[in-house]
Amino acid sequence: MRTSLAIGTISLKLGLLRLSQWSKDFNKYSQCPTYAQVREYSLEITILEIARAIGIPLIIDAATQKRTFGHYARVLVDIDFSRHLF
Repeated sequence: MRTSLAIGTISLKLGLLRLSQWSKDFNKYSQCPTYAQVREYSLEITILEIARAIGIPLIIDAATQKRTFGHYARVLVDIDFSRHLF
């Protein structure tokens, strides 16, 4: 069980499977999901827009551009540390 929970997320062909520990009082009707898989047609534009929230995006990782690794996006961002970071 600990090994399975340590994995956390499993990549399936149709999307991601998130694992969490079951509890005795689990009620599927009262669950409020906090994660969502969002697929955008213009992946690069969306990633750059998100990166702009923290700085100036410089380069998107090749694996991200080619969508060969889909767990997360990697972007090199120029951040001005003289400004307040949220």
